[in-house]
Amino acid sequence: MSFSERSQIEARLMETVQDSKAKYESTKQQFELAMQRTDDGLALSNGHPSIQHVEQAHNEAMRKYRVALMNFNRFILDGELDSGESKPGVGGDNIESAQ
Repeated sequence: MSFSERSQIEARLMETVQDSKAKYESTKQQFELAMQRTDDGLALSNGHPSIQHVEQAHNEAMRKYRVALMNFNRFILDGELDSGESKPGVGGDNIESAQ
């Protein structure tokens, strides 16, 4: 693998980490707001999503963030891409594994 190719992969993996972290932080704030708006965690009468709905989104965002970090670390430490990832220019914009 050339230095240029390695740099492209590293940049793409880092972008995925940053994007998934931003989504995680956003859903974390939504979850905290939902917790403040209700006592029982079920439906809210004023049209806000239930805590269960927000929690599901938060859990999915946390999972994607964790996978992105693992993929980035695996590439940096071992120089390996997960089977669901692709080299630059070889298709597949989604480098997240289905873990």
